[in-house]
Amino acid sequence: MTESANWDLDNDAYPLNSWDFISSSFLDDFYIRILHFFKNVPVLGRYAKKNLVNQLLSAYDVISTYLMAHEKVEKMISSFPIPEEIMLIIQKESEENRKMAKDYLHNYITVSFPEITVSIQNLKAAHSVLTHQKGSLAFLM
Repeated sequence: MTESANWDLDNDAYPLNSWDFISSSFLDDFYIRILHFFKNVPVLGRYAKKNLVNQLLSAYDVISTYLMAHEKVEKMISSFPIPEEIMLIIQKESEENRKMAKDYLHNYITVSFPEITVSIQNLKAAHSVLTHQKGSLAFLM
């Protein structure tokens, strides 16, 4: 993620396109399709299914973190000491990148792999609950 942000900052003559960088670096559609194809093959099925879930979990995690980061920046940008014209350009480009990420998350991962997506969402929810409880316990001690 940091490399993606640095890439955008270094290329200030071009629009923000961190989504292109992230999607090409972290998301391998071909590998995911291969794993999906082999998940029901007797010998390779267990390996393929495990790696498919891991790939989708990783992709889901990267995309959801990317989306949260963009949302936070879009809320904070008004506090940056930059001209309003530039602020509007950055905000527009950020929204475009966020839209592409949301579309990928929904149209590819959620629609193509609904059962795995539900499992991932359950894992993330459980992690959030445990993290919150850990914080509550630390507060009590």
